[in-house]
Amino acid sequence: MSIWAAPEATSDTRHVCYHCGEDCRDGVLHSDNHDFCCDGCLTVYDLLKESGLCQYYAIEGSRGISPAASFYQGKYDHLDLPEVRDRMIEFTDGRLTTVYWYFPKMHCSSCIWLLEHLYRLAPAVRSSVVNFPEKKCGLRSTPPHCA
Repeated sequence: MSIWAAPEATSDTRHVCYHCGEDCRDGVLHSDNHDFCCDGCLTVYDLLKESGLCQYYAIEGSRGISPAASFYQGKYDHLDLPEVRDRMIEFTDGRLTTVYWYFPKMHCSSCIWLLEHLYRLAPAVRSSVVNFPEKKCGLRSTPPHCA
């Protein structure tokens, strides 16, 4: 269970997100004696914990560094268009489908690690490769009846 709290007003108190390593500027989520900067980081942490993948946090330098927000400004506005969904399918033969998913809020290497280990969480996922600067993940999967 997590509790949302505003960051302390004192200048000597600094809350750093356990998952991505960024300062918790807008508020702090607390869970398992760790601070998290947003629901996304807490959700990924919970997913890793439930799946027995918390060894990720032992990897030196695992906390990600985010690019400046202005780098991506307006770059993914097209994701709101209905016809984009149809264009994401790169290949399909009914047994194997390749798609590219865009993750506009992907902001650290923690996301890369989790996305590239999706096969451990979902049996239908055969492989996934992340292109971090483009904030996209190429995913190959089979329908559940073909897995």
